[in-house]
Amino acid sequence: MERDVDRISNQGFTLVELLSVIAILGILAALMLPCVQRARKTAQAARHLGAARNLIQAYLIYSSDFDGRLMPGYAPAFVTNRAGTPVGYPANARYPWKIAPYLAFSIEGTLLLDRIPDEDPEQVDYQISLYPSFGVNAAFVGGNFISGPVPTPSALSRFGPFVAQRLSKVRNSHQLIVFAAAHSRSEGQDIAGYHVVTPPSLTSREWAASLDSNAPPSAHGFVDYRLNGKTVSVMLDGHAELEPFTALDDMRRWCDIAESPDWSLQSGR
Repeated sequence: MERDVDRISNQGFTLVELLSVIAILGILAALMLPCVQRARKTAQAARHLGAARNLIQAYLIYSSDFDGRLMPGYAPAFVTNRAGTPVGYPANARYPWKIAPYLAFSIEGTLLLDRIPDEDPEQVDYQISLYPSFGVNAAFVGGNFISGPVPTPSALSRFGPFVAQRLSKVRNSHQLIVFAAAHSRSEGQDIAGYHVVTPPSLTSREWAASLDSNAPPSAHGFVDYRLNGKTVSVMLDGHAELEPFTALDDMRRWCDIAESPDWSLQSGR
């Protein structure tokens, strides 16, 4: 009897049994992988939403400090980096170093989420200004004072008050996009981040008709839809949402005076 038990215990697993166990483990891993990926995306979305809310609160504090004026989306200004050193052009025209003091210069985790700045000290200020995780709606919120449409008196007379420049004058702050998660491309490499996001239309249609992951970032206004086909949009009233391409493909979300989804500067007047 003891010899029978010893014989059974020494047999171990057969090849068929081992292959069966490996197959079962493979099936379980395949079943779990989508769950793990969804959990990772959910955590990433929560992190982006948290950063977006901090960003818009800093933006609104800036506005309060400047008597209700909204931060220019693209215009040179005297700004400094974390060390107190003045930042030169064009980095000083972009929004990151203007808003950084209102974030206590806590850039990692707010302005930079999915990348780290260049290790070269001479490039850090420039890289942070060029590739923050969120792009600003410079054309219609705060204003782009370097490239069109520049809100000059003649442009405002022709198109109407297309640029929101004072918080108290905005009619639809609950839907007006200030920031959105952005991406760009340089030398064929995709980059998580860009300092502006551009609207579906200016004087004419700017975006592609539908979302295409193979298209260049400019085809969708540099807006990044990496979170399960959605982006993080940040509104002037202080809230942030996860939204798909179709929700942002509506000019009423970008320009406070837009009256229809396909509105443009030419059609407005």
